[in-house]
Amino acid sequence: AQQLATSLEHHGVREMQDILLDDSMGNNSIQAPYHPEEALGGLKVGSCATVVMELGKRVFHYRKGPGKLDNWGKVSCDISS
Repeated sequence: AQQLATSLEHHGVREMQDILLDDSMGNNSIQAPYHPEEALGGLKVGSCATVVMELGKRVFHYRKGPGKLDNWGKVSCDISS
């Protein structure tokens, strides 16, 4: 993810989603698959959700679970209307 982030010219929502879905480091990725964690007695750990916030627009982009599936939902928190 760090290499991807430093290579980008623009850091918008799409780019942030791409960075967060990067699983190139396997179990050490931001978007880690569920796996037994030895330090926790073999309990399965992994990414349960990902959230990208567009604070200026008051919009949250979200997706469930690990994996690279590009299935983002969106929630608006704009209370001005």
